[in-house]
Amino acid sequence: MGSHNPGNPLEGVDWGDVYAKAVAIALTCVPRQDAEDVVMAGVTKVLDGSDPWDPAGKSTLASHVVAAGRRERESELRKTRRHEHHRAVEAFAEGAEADRPWTPEEHVSEAEERDEKARRYSRLVALCADDPDALAVLECLEQGIDEPADQVTETGQTLDAVRNARKRIKRRAETLVETDDEEAAS
Repeated sequence: MGSHNPGNPLEGVDWGDVYAKAVAIALTCVPRQDAEDVVMAGVTKVLDGSDPWDPAGKSTLASHVVAAGRRERESELRKTRRHEHHRAVEAFAEGAEADRPWTPEEHVSEAEERDEKARRYSRLVALCADDPDALAVLECLEQGIDEPADQVTETGQTLDAVRNARKRIKRRAETLVETDDEEAAS
């Protein structure tokens, strides 16, 4: 079932036999649950030509398939580790940033942001004044109760009532943001 190119070393290869031998080899060098994945990765690398097999070389096709699969697996693990290392470096940098003293400008900016959030929240409460369900959900949010199921318990409302109130709150908040953006633009 190999390729149909003349002179191709994979022409006429019994892939079932190669696969069985490769799995047997893989079981000796990788965890059992990974053996078939390693073999499939190796077969793919050999067939797509990215890790060609040389029949004149020292390895059998089955052992070459396993080696190619292991190289692919190790490459993927290195990429994953590199990504995790990058996240760890970012977390450290954020921690170092948080540890440095704030500048006076950052204190002012933080205070302005806090004041703006408080103003928006007050305006949102005013927009919800005629909606007791929404006010109850807003009170939950203010207390840090963010999950609808927890809000149901806290307010005594049904889940549908809480979800609908959250939707109304969201629409009103979006309206506030749009109004603020329009005011800022003019």
